[in-house]
Amino acid sequence: MLLLSGCGNKNIFQSDSDADGIADKHDKCPEIKGLPEYQGCPDTDGDGIPDKEDPCPETTDIHGCADADGDNVPDRLDACPETPGPPYNDGCPIAETSGLEPPLEIPIFPLPAPTPSDVEILSRSYFEEAETLEDVRIIISDALQENGYYREGYFWVKGGFAIATQLEQTDENGNSFSGRERWVDEIIYNDLKEKFSLSRYFKRLFNAQPGYYRCIVFVVTIHPITFDDTQLNEDIVDYGSTNLPDEIGTEVYHGSYKVTALIYQFKKLENEKNAKFIKPTTIPGQHILRSGIKNSLR
Repeated sequence: MLLLSGCGNKNIFQSDSDADGIADKHDKCPEIKGLPEYQGCPDTDGDGIPDKEDPCPETTDIHGCADADGDNVPDRLDACPETPGPPYNDGCPIAETSGLEPPLEIPIFPLPAPTPSDVEILSRSYFEEAETLEDVRIIISDALQENGYYREGYFWVKGGFAIATQLEQTDENGNSFSGRERWVDEIIYNDLKEKFSLSRYFKRLFNAQPGYYRCIVFVVTIHPITFDDTQLNEDIVDYGSTNLPDEIGTEVYHGSYKVTALIYQFKKLENEKNAKFIKPTTIPGQHILRSGIKNSLR
C-alpha cells in the first residue's frame, strides 16, 4: 500500500507494507498490522503491553503474563504456579518448619532478647551481594575481624542466627581501646548447648578497672525482635559456638531478613565492685560506627 501526502505542489509516496495506516519509516512493526498508540505494533491480548514487549502476548494480564496463584511470580517462571510462594524461592512456598528448630551443636540466643542499651538496624545495602546466610555471616565476620574482634560466638535464633562479640573496654564515646587492656576476658567457645547470661558479663567486670565496657550481638532473622527485662539477670545462653552449622548457613538470604545490632553497655565505677548496666546508652546510634564496624561494612 502507498500513502500519498502533499507538500506544496509536490506529491510524496510512502510505503505502508502492513496496511495499518502508519508509514513503514515510522512503523516499529512494519510487516505486522498494529496500532498507532504502539507505533504500528499490535497488542494481541489487549493488556496495554505491545506484543514485542509482552512475554505472554496472548494472555491478558497487567504484567504481561498470567499469575494464577497471585504471588507476583508469572506462571511461566513459577515452579509452583498454583501455590503461592516468594520470588526468591521460584514461586514455591517455604517449609513452615524452616529455621524453627536449632541444630544440636549450637546454643540458643533467646527471643525475646535481654533488653539492650541500644539497637541499630543495619542497611540491607551492606548485604546486597549475599545469597545465603553463610554469606551474611562472612560479611559480618570480616568487618569484625578488620576491627580487632577476633573471637566470635555463634547462636541460633528463631529464623536465623546471632553473632556475639567479646566483652571489650571502650571510652565513654564508644571508641574501642587498643592493646591488651581492650579485652576483659576471653569468651569461652564450645559446641555444647550451654547457657549464657548478662550476669556472666557483670561477673567478669568484678575485677575490671573502672570504665566503660561493651558487647555487641548481631541478630539475623526473619522474625521481629522483642525484649524482656525479666531476662536481664537470668541465665539465658552461656557460650557461643565456634562456627555456624551448615543447616543454618545454607538457608537462602532474602528480603524478609533483617540484620540488627544489639548493644549491651556497662560502666564500672571507682571503688565499686559491681558494674552498672547502661540503659539507654548515652550515644544512641553510634556504637557500630565508632567501633569501626560500619565503615568496614560499607
